[in-house]
Amino acid sequence: MSQRRSAPTPLRPVPTRRRFAAAALTGLLSATALVAANNAGVRDYLDLARKHESRGCALSPSNSSAIGYYQMTLAALRDIGFKDDAGNWIENEWGITSDEEFRCHRTANDEAMKRFTENNWTMLADDVKDRIGRSAYGVVIDAASLLAGAHFLGARGMNDFVLCGMHVTCISEFAVLTNGGDPARIHRKLIERLKKATGLNVSELTDGS
Repeated sequence: MSQRRSAPTPLRPVPTRRRFAAAALTGLLSATALVAANNAGVRDYLDLARKHESRGCALSPSNSSAIGYYQMTLAALRDIGFKDDAGNWIENEWGITSDEEFRCHRTANDEAMKRFTENNWTMLADDVKDRIGRSAYGVVIDAASLLAGAHFLGARGMNDFVLCGMHVTCISEFAVLTNGGDPARIHRKLIERLKKATGLNVSELTDGS
């Protein structure tokens, strides 16, 4: 005698509200991970820049207005809104009113460097940014390496250097004179700096620019 099989229990769909909540949580976790990666990349970039400026926060070159961990010049501090045209400190969240107070103030120095880097990104030419993904002298060009070069040469100097082909002869005479006068040594130093920066996630400094 045959037995009648009961119909299989239909699968119950996950309530829409629960699906949306799960999707939102997944999206939040992904966004949080992305922000953490971006922040880590920027910290690594700042650490690298600080190591290259080996004078230390309290020391400054005798023939320059550069100060702090990143050797920010008067012109750079003025451009990012830290100083006015006369060189006076503008009111700020850290209460800094003098160069001495700024020199070794790590948080203020980091913020200054971030703003300076964001400015450099906007000043890098579109046809220079179009070179991202290409290689030259063992450097795979990306946003971080371009920014590292812009910190060394200035954004305009980096534009000229990249568009010229990144040869030793592409470094401006001004950059050569202000960095010791030996083009070959300066070129090696610059290429090494670009290589060390390549691969760092600096989207926090470039996405909103």
